[in-house]
Amino acid sequence: MISWIQNTFQKHFRIIFALLLIVIIISFVFVTNASSGLGRADRHMATKPFFDLNLASPVDSERLSRDAALSIELQYGFPANGEMLQRFAYPRYTELYLANRLRIPAPTASEKIEHIRGLRRFASQNGQFDAAAYRAFRESRPAAVQGEIDRVISDDIRIERIHTLLSGPGYVLPADVKQILEEQDTVWTIDIATIDRAGFAPAITPAAADIEDYFKKNTFRYTIAPKVNASCAEFPLATALASVPPATPEQLRAFYDANPARFPQPADAPPAAESADPKTAADAAYERVRAQVADAYRAEQAMRATGQAASDFAVALFDSGAKPGAKAFADLLFDHKATYREIPAFDADHVPPELTADPRVARQIAAQAFSLGEDRRVSDAIQTERGSIVLFWNSTIPEREPALEEVRDRVASDYTENEKRRLFTELGRTLRAAAEASLQSGKPFAEAATAAAAAAAVKIETSSLAGFTRREPPAGLTPQIGAALQTLNQGDISTMIATPDKGILVYARAKTLPDATEANPRYTEARDEIAAYHGRAAAAAYINDLMNKELNRTATVTE
Repeated sequence: MISWIQNTFQKHFRIIFALLLIVIIISFVFVTNASSGLGRADRHMATKPFFDLNLASPVDSERLSRDAALSIELQYGFPANGEMLQRFAYPRYTELYLANRLRIPAPTASEKIEHIRGLRRFASQNGQFDAAAYRAFRESRPAAVQGEIDRVISDDIRIERIHTLLSGPGYVLPADVKQILEEQDTVWTIDIATIDRAGFAPAITPAAADIEDYFKKNTFRYTIAPKVNASCAEFPLATALASVPPATPEQLRAFYDANPARFPQPADAPPAAESADPKTAADAAYERVRAQVADAYRAEQAMRATGQAASDFAVALFDSGAKPGAKAFADLLFDHKATYREIPAFDADHVPPELTADPRVARQIAAQAFSLGEDRRVSDAIQTERGSIVLFWNSTIPEREPALEEVRDRVASDYTENEKRRLFTELGRTLRAAAEASLQSGKPFAEAATAAAAAAAVKIETSSLAGFTRREPPAGLTPQIGAALQTLNQGDISTMIATPDKGILVYARAKTLPDATEANPRYTEARDEIAAYHGRAAAAAYINDLMNKELNRTATVTE
């Protein structure tokens, strides 16, 4: 039988082999065919479509962000942060997708050159194109990235063309042009009276009934925030410093080389010669600050040691279950060279200064402290500028409304300050009325305002600004005064503008309106500016609407 099988295989080997090969191929095709329901047909790839991108793909997502970041740097001259990048990337790609759909042509070489010369990334201090900056920018990038630069520049030019198409001519009403001309080109002459707020000190003696009434109406202002009652184990930096072993020369040099900017050269250090060997110059710079490097290295090692000791202590405390006051707790403190301290109860905004003077660390301590409770009584290790600490929760004091007697002094102070503000506003009304009466009798504004201030026993200063427009404002025109002009006619006195240090009255001595007809050359200029603004707004609204509709479709789907 065996001999027959051997003979048969030898005679018909090619036929048998061909049949086996056909069976294997058919099986492979059947198993791997997606329509068969076998093989990898049940593997689904998540997608997040955004036009022709898949945001779930790392390649597409990275390109979206990388192109946007490069475009921002080229156009604005600075690298983008995360939030700005996100706000910029999606509208930019929406515009680019639209440019592709509308077959906006690629720019010519001369158009690219003109565009590059206007980019802020390559502008000198005087705002002109700096060819050296452009050359250095390109040479500092690998060849592959240089290709990306050319592509992003071309895309940005095509996007500008999309903006031009979408903006259109814009639509402007004559009333809009008139309003802008009157706001920008009206010629003003004004007098200004400035009241010294610091010198306004009316005698205010609140009665008990006034304080009680003010407290009832403003109780929410005096709510006492929740507090945490805690204690802590301290791991002092000074103790750890004594245990830090001396650093080797190699460790110190490596520590310096990792961040030489951390150790500025002394003011009397000789300038580095241009012809000096870079290594020699670096060695000389290191030797000048070597003592500072050694101190910083030692302090950093000690800080790490306190953090490690605090972490080890917290773990050991959790494992042992020891509580403050127990012998096991005291033994752990001794073993880890820590000291125990009671802390006054504190709220989230008032961490005890004995723990830290660093606001950032104070926020971290508060966050840890208020995360503790019955279920978690021990915090993680917290590093401070003085070492490290571990907090122990004792209790939490809930928020509460205080009795008047607990905050009477604060309420009295707030009432007095509120009354002072009210009286200062009343003073402004009085001065304005007195000045208006004096103006009607023919007195100049400065004289009228000074007389009114003298009667009220306050200090006042007067000044004038003549023949100016808001389009070309003089140095003394503050934003507050400029805003007041919008509601003034000639001969009007504004209500008092109250700032933290003064009160201001503005008298419109003269107001000459511009010609708001097409005979005025500024009419066409203003109309074109408004039209361009409306066009840009319409284009931006269309792009945002298109982008948002597409983003609404980007719920994860499967293919």
